[in-house]
Amino acid sequence: MSLKEMAVAKIKEKALDETVLNSQKKNDKMKKMSGWDLAQIVAKGISKITGKDINVEPTYNDAGDVTAYALNAGKLGFSRGR
Repeated sequence: MSLKEMAVAKIKEKALDETVLNSQKKNDKMKKMSGWDLAQIVAKGISKITGKDINVEPTYNDAGDVTAYALNAGKLGFSRGR
């Protein structure tokens, strides 16, 4: 594992929720940072700053690819699937 891959894995372990981490570990997706990972990290940061509960919840298939996602911000929610 390269230094970059180790750094990405550490960031994910600190920032992503347990369900997402387990899915990524199972499908060997811990080495690369995806757009969904960044969206979850940004949403978590905004939640901390504003005190509002904002999260991005992707749904993965067996191969570990995102097939649907939900964006929840308090009473407002949005979801989309392929």
